[in-house]
Amino acid sequence: MSQEQSRPDVVYVLLNPAMPGYVKIGITEDLASRMKQLFTTPVPVPFSCFYAARVENAARVETQLLEIFGDKRSHPNREFFEVEPHRVAAAIKLAEIEDVTASATSDDSASKEDSESFNRAVNRADRFNFEMLNIPVGSELYFYKDYDITCTVVSRKPPRVEFRGVEMSLSKASQEANASWATDGLRYWEYEKGETLQERRTRMENAESNGT
Repeated sequence: MSQEQSRPDVVYVLLNPAMPGYVKIGITEDLASRMKQLFTTPVPVPFSCFYAARVENAARVETQLLEIFGDKRSHPNREFFEVEPHRVAAAIKLAEIEDVTASATSDDSASKEDSESFNRAVNRADRFNFEMLNIPVGSELYFYKDYDITCTVVSRKPPRVEFRGVEMSLSKASQEANASWATDGLRYWEYEKGETLQERRTRMENAESNGT
């Protein structure tokens, strides 16, 4: 194995509120620089990092991910997938040497305009209510990464939760819990453990369309 093959590069899973339902999978030597580079492409708002880790032989890990989630790929020539990000993260963790997710948000150079456009896109992507998901007021939601982190539903419509004693949106609670830019709050919280709110929403919508 060559030195280049064995270098512990980064495999990442990125989200963008302008592309709800999709994740970007890729590899890089420098995560923060890669995210800046991606924002120079024709996307209206910055990407956020859901999960990233250093692994041995990143190219091989990426190839395996593309095989595992190949049926979820949006286009054969694009690294965008219609899959829940925590499923991809779980696969990456099998090869993880070091979790470097925080390095994507350690750079304070994001402009005010970037932050404002990101937040506007999050607000648009976050258009749902707990009534749609059949989740009553008072329900406890669990952060996907750590079930000891919870928030409580305080309003079904509009959807509001209480997190650490403060009422806020679900996306804001995700940002507070994850210490990073979180795009779609539905992807970070679970009502029934093992199923994110986005997966619950998809399941219920599919059942409704199938008349079951």
